[in-house]
Amino acid sequence: MNPMIPLALCGLLMAAPSLACDPAHADAGTDSRIADDVHAVTALNLGWNQADLAADRAWFEHNLAEDFIAVTSRRGAMEDKASTLAGVGQYRLEDASSTDLVATVHGDSARVTGIFHTRGTDAQGKAFTRRVRYIDTYVRREGRWQVWSSQGTEVVP
Repeated sequence: MNPMIPLALCGLLMAAPSLACDPAHADAGTDSRIADDVHAVTALNLGWNQADLAADRAWFEHNLAEDFIAVTSRRGAMEDKASTLAGVGQYRLEDASSTDLVATVHGDSARVTGIFHTRGTDAQGKAFTRRVRYIDTYVRREGRWQVWSSQGTEVVP
C-alpha cells in the first residue's frame, strides 16, 4: 500500500466536520454521521487506486453504480459502466495514488476531488506518467456508497 494513503486519509478525517457541514446547523450526531460518510467515500475513492493497480475488475463491478458515467481524462470520451469494465487492465500501472483529497457529503450524495498520480505502460507498451485532477460523485443506494460519476482532466506540467 502506498504510505501516503493512510496519511491522506488521516488528515482528511481530522478535517471532516469542516468539509462536510456547517457546525452551527448540526448536532453532534449529525457531525458523527457525516464524518462516517466522509470516511466511507474517501476509503472507496482510495480503494479505486488499489483496484487500478491490481486491475481488479470485481472491485469495479461491485462499486460502480449500474448507471455510472464518466468523462475520460485521456480522450474526453463518455464511458458507461460496461465500457469502463472493458478497459480494466488495458494499462499496466506501477503507481496509482491520490493527493489533495477533499470529500463533501450531503445526504445520500457525496463528491470527492483530488489529483490522481499514475505511472505505467499503455496497451502498446509505451511508458507514461500522468497527473489528473478529478471529481467523483457518489450516491448511497440500499445502504451502501457507489461511484455514480467521474470526470478527470490531465494536469499538464
